[in-house]
Amino acid sequence: MPGTPLRPAEEAEIRTFLIADVRGYTRYTQQQGDEAAARLAAAFAELVRATTEESGGRLVELRGDEALVVFASPRQAIRTAVALQKRFVERMNADDSLPLRVGIGLDAGEAVPVGEGYRGGALNLAARLCSIAQPGEVLLTESLTHLARRVDDLEYVDRGRRTLKGLEQPVRIFQVAFPLDMPKPDVATGRRLRGRMLVAAAILALLVAAGVAAATQGSGGAAAPQQIGANSLGAIDPGTGRVISTTTVGGGANAIAVGEGATWVANTLDGTVSRVHAGGRSVAIPVKGLPSGLATGFGLVWVSDFSNRGVERISPGANKVVGHEIAVGNGPASIATGYGAVWVANTLDGTVSRVQPNGGRTDVLRVAGRPDGLALGGGSVWVASGDTATVTQISADGPKVVRTIAVGNGATGIVVGSGAVWVANALDGTVSRIDLSSGVVTASRVAAGVASVAVAGDSVWAASPETRALYRLDPATARVDASLLVGSSPTALAAGSRGPVWMTVVPAASAHRGGTLTVSSFMSDCGCLDPAFVFEADEWRLLTTMYDGLVSYRKVGGAGGATLVPDLARQLPVPTDGGRVYQFQLRGGIRFSDGTPLRAGDVRASFERMLTLNGANLPPFFGAVVGAPQCIKTPPPVTSRRGSRPMTRPAVSRST
Repeated sequence: MPGTPLRPAEEAEIRTFLIADVRGYTRYTQQQGDEAAARLAAAFAELVRATTEESGGRLVELRGDEALVVFASPRQAIRTAVALQKRFVERMNADDSLPLRVGIGLDAGEAVPVGEGYRGGALNLAARLCSIAQPGEVLLTESLTHLARRVDDLEYVDRGRRTLKGLEQPVRIFQVAFPLDMPKPDVATGRRLRGRMLVAAAILALLVAAGVAAATQGSGGAAAPQQIGANSLGAIDPGTGRVISTTTVGGGANAIAVGEGATWVANTLDGTVSRVHAGGRSVAIPVKGLPSGLATGFGLVWVSDFSNRGVERISPGANKVVGHEIAVGNGPASIATGYGAVWVANTLDGTVSRVQPNGGRTDVLRVAGRPDGLALGGGSVWVASGDTATVTQISADGPKVVRTIAVGNGATGIVVGSGAVWVANALDGTVSRIDLSSGVVTASRVAAGVASVAVAGDSVWAASPETRALYRLDPATARVDASLLVGSSPTALAAGSRGPVWMTVVPAASAHRGGTLTVSSFMSDCGCLDPAFVFEADEWRLLTTMYDGLVSYRKVGGAGGATLVPDLARQLPVPTDGGRVYQFQLRGGIRFSDGTPLRAGDVRASFERMLTLNGANLPPFFGAVVGAPQCIKTPPPVTSRRGSRPMTRPAVSRST
């Protein structure tokens, strides 16, 4: 209680806090009623109490679907979290009417006992980690891993840094990897079947960390590796979630197509397409440009060439490019076949090309925003546009735009299946489900950076390069049902009504840190590094490695490099007043290189500084900004506002 004095015998000391929460409890209550919810809460409470008593922890608070437990031992807290997750799954396997899908967060630190509870930053951070933990996950802080050190039979998997609500500085998060029996959803009955799956993949994480290949029995009885190394194509059994095979492909694998007797992978960095045979043998086929998308159909493999504004064709019989390149739009990326044509999303043009299979007539249709993903199904072509957070529906027989549907921020991957259109929204970490019958859009939180999605029979799969994980979703609710850590970064998914889920994997962004970047660039007459004076393309290229802006382009090769993403801003703004007004909100915890916090006034000051220093020499495109001419004519006074030094340095310098 607020204002309650310290208990006389106790002072602040280091404790470890565990917070567990049942995912989807409110929705379950609304759908199933109060009696069912009470039964679920009672089962949750029973397991928490029993496990806590056995482990020596103290149950501080239990409120329906949430529990707070405190420990003197960091190791015991982690062991208890794992034991809880295993017991939750055991109970679900025994009683499929109890959806004990629980996320757990832990942190350790100095906490003050107040009344019957505690107050302190560690408690707050554990709550934040619990709020983002997916069902079956145990998340903890870097400081707790240092306190606990190694825990037998468990492994810590680095999930990177993340900005959490209410905290200025990003927090480095670790996930506890351990084997878990995860129930498999049965969409036809709405009930759950018992099936083995590695959630948080302890064995997998251990193998990836050690670089060792282990084996388990696949469906054919052969040894199958349980890891997917970088620059590989992995096949995953959709029923069990187990990796059943891996094949090495080329560098920069970023697209998959299944058909014409093989599985095909586009390798952007190598300029090749890998043909993977059923036995795992791989053949590299050179193409003319940078392959950014793949599709099979009409007896050919179709390859979008991002660098040459065209589409190439590979003959499966000859294993080589045939015919002339078919011209489409600028930045062709996602490509699909069906409804008597080949469809290409032209990322830089904001258009979709409809190409005749014989290489004849090509129709071009403009869509909302920048088309990042394209899929066919339900008699329509569906185009995901990340910059406008929309999906455009195109009639296949027109073609013409039917409607534009709002989805999540940063829509990229898209697929049609299980009665819906599924969209991976990378910037807000959600997957949107558009019901084909009703058109109703629902969204479910999956993971930060989720960028690709696939439908395999009665299951939906999504992958996140950022978290290096694959997620299985319930087709009826779009909620996460299970997850699988793959060690490296998954870039693309593909599947069909039968067969495995295919996934390409590249080295994780965190695999290389530090070192020296040497940039060789032709500098113009200015030859300076001050953003107020740089107006040449060569200088801009160099400055993008040194400074941050409100927005930026994604730092990747190929079509993805043309994607506008938030940088200092929390998200991309939606233009108002006919496209003349853009409103930004800064991310929290950003500091200048000298440690000074970045404020909104610093962004304004950087514009004022540029206008003042350049005056009449300012390029004309800045003159369209409201107030720019007046600022040039009457420069604003130098301000001494705390935290802002607008006249002595570039305000938007590389953040730390």
